[in-house]
Amino acid sequence: MAEDSKAQSWWQTLPGILTATAGIITAIAGLIAVLYQVGFVQHNKQESVAVATVSSSAKPAVRADEPRVDAPLPAQVPQGSTPVSSKSINLLAAENGGQLIVASSDEWAGTIDGKEGYNQISYGLKAQAEAVYAFKDERPATIEMFTMLISGTEDSNVREFELFVGIDTPTGAFESIGRFKTQNVKLFKTPYQEFKFPPVKAKYLKIKLLSTYAATSTHPNVPEVQLFGRLERK
Repeated sequence: MAEDSKAQSWWQTLPGILTATAGIITAIAGLIAVLYQVGFVQHNKQESVAVATVSSSAKPAVRADEPRVDAPLPAQVPQGSTPVSSKSINLLAAENGGQLIVASSDEWAGTIDGKEGYNQISYGLKAQAEAVYAFKDERPATIEMFTMLISGTEDSNVREFELFVGIDTPTGAFESIGRFKTQNVKLFKTPYQEFKFPPVKAKYLKIKLLSTYAATSTHPNVPEVQLFGRLERK
């Protein structure tokens, strides 16, 4: 009984309290050391670093007045292309008053008759083989695109041709607006192959065929042609 009282009184003394506190601190330090060795504390630290890294690398908000880098670029118009006016019509179509005025042979009439069948121009590569067209009532017009029907690959298809414009008479002076080359295939989206040029005023259009896809073919195939523009006042 005396020993129990002595032991109890020892724990209640200052040296006893200090000794107990030191023991607790030593146990906590040992526990922290074990946690470091196991990697638990280090793992938490890495997670904190990773979170901090992600937060610091986040992209800043884009202001409303600042252009977006990832925004799609506006569509660009190809160089050299000439837009056709919405008011343009096929000036060579019969219903629009188109007409053949001068030609080296009768077959040229088949180039604007609205039929898309095979149409060979007799000796169409000779120097004098050409055709002159006029518009409604022989009025002047502003023209900007010529088309030629190519229905498929043929040796007799026109390879190169030249266009001229006249403002005087069907047999007067003409000025060249350019030489053009077709593709010897059918373009399914645009079987009437398009040849654009800067808008030019004209009263007559002259076509001269220069070559075919076969050197031995002297009768070029020209099923249909069209000329787009708008009529002017006389």
